[in-house]
Amino acid sequence: MKKVISVLMAIAMLAALMVPAFALTEADGNPASGTADVKTNYDNLEATGGYYTVTYPAEINVAWGTEDTTANYTVETQLVPTATLKVTVAQNNAAMKNADSKELTYTLSGDTNVTGIGAFVTEEKTLNIHVATADWQSVPVDAYSDTLTFTAEIVK
Repeated sequence: MKKVISVLMAIAMLAALMVPAFALTEADGNPASGTADVKTNYDNLEATGGYYTVTYPAEINVAWGTEDTTANYTVETQLVPTATLKVTVAQNNAAMKNADSKELTYTLSGDTNVTGIGAFVTEEKTLNIHVATADWQSVPVDAYSDTLTFTAEIVK
């Protein structure tokens, strides 16, 4: 009995593996022709939502004494129709610091929290780094730095 069940299961598995196919024969005429549909399937992307690239500068230089500096980053998406992209840019600190931990306060504005970026776009986004004149005048001339963190997330 177990052998019979094993043989039936093996036949069922083989039947499940068969792919429907069409064939042309002499009965179809000479010359014979048929058609096949070619279509995309993005089931493999449903779990992730698609692809994206966020390209940003490795370093943004702020010239000494300049109140406003702009920097750009680019967002490219290729997402499933039900997904959008969210990009956030955050300061590590509210100030740039030098080697002696002196702080140069700055604000970050512009495209720091962008939601709903479409399914198939290439867009340039702009950041603004603002250092007030009073803040420049309150610190000695030195090298100050901070880190910006870029985060991208597919939202379905």
